[in-house]
Amino acid sequence: MKIEIPPFQREKHIYRTEEFDELIKDIIRFFNGTPIVNLPPPEKFDGTGVYALYYIGKFKLYKKLYEINRLEFRLPIYVGKAVPEGWRNGRKRDGSSSHGFANVFGSITLA
Repeated sequence: MKIEIPPFQREKHIYRTEEFDELIKDIIRFFNGTPIVNLPPPEKFDGTGVYALYYIGKFKLYKKLYEINRLEFRLPIYVGKAVPEGWRNGRKRDGSSSHGFANVFGSITLA
């Protein structure tokens, strides 16, 4: 007896729930409520997470960003994530790493 496989229906492969939507909204509220600090940060920190970089300098090419962000941080120039060492190649680690700190803040040149 042959098993008949129905045609692919994308909507049957998408998980939807109001709880997930609320979780995302809560995460965004938390992210938007975290304090802004100057670079480099006052102390080194460990861990993973999401970060945003805002430009408020007066370099001519970024004048539009300065105008948008001069009174309120509204438009980041970059949003990124710090992940534990080994994460990208599937190696499990304990989750605490300062590797993200070095990559993010070590590569930024302050003008």
